[in-house]
Amino acid sequence: MPPSKEKRRAPRHQVKVPVQVRLPGSEAQVVPAVTRDISEAGMYLYSDMTLTEGSQLDLVLILPKEIIGTENQWVCCSARVVRVEEGNGAENGIAAVVEKLAVLPELK
Repeated sequence: MPPSKEKRRAPRHQVKVPVQVRLPGSEAQVVPAVTRDISEAGMYLYSDMTLTEGSQLDLVLILPKEIIGTENQWVCCSARVVRVEEGNGAENGIAAVVEKLAVLPELK
């Protein structure tokens, strides 16, 4: 069997970063998550949320300097779920591709 082709557009970095997840249109509900790995193009995270492929997400997190090459930066992302791995009584694994990203201004 030939090796599977890599589908990722950017290398992933194994880094755990806390993420605040919100479904667009659900202003009040913010669910915590944590990344397993992250890149410029997407991320894999763990959360208690029950999602389906194609779900849209709004994410707020600190991108580490390994990803952006400068200091850690707060960002807001719009992402789309491309795969969900249901946890057996544990958190679900969620692979998401970043569609839009905005750096948030620093609070002084």
